[in-house]
Amino acid sequence: MLNLVDDAQTVVSELVTNAVAASAPGGTDITVRLRREPGRVVIEVGDQVEALPILRRPSLADPRGYGFFLVASMSERWGTRRDDGGKVIWSELVVA
Repeated sequence: MLNLVDDAQTVVSELVTNAVAASAPGGTDITVRLRREPGRVVIEVGDQVEALPILRRPSLADPRGYGFFLVASMSERWGTRRDDGGKVIWSELVVA
């Protein structure tokens, strides 16, 4: 269970950090939703920015891209969906 808690904290942190960065400088509402379902935890972070994230291979030459790379590697599945003028990025973590 501890690994699940650590993974969930990391995923929430990375997704919220990305939402804050994407909405700067004007700022928008950011929503965070966590759901426990049979065998999984679903994390959703929404913002009012229409631009979808891009999964990149992080490199030493470009410090961007580590957040979604971490989210993708920790998640069983993850993705995005459009939502009322913005987007929601979601991640599913397996409960062992």
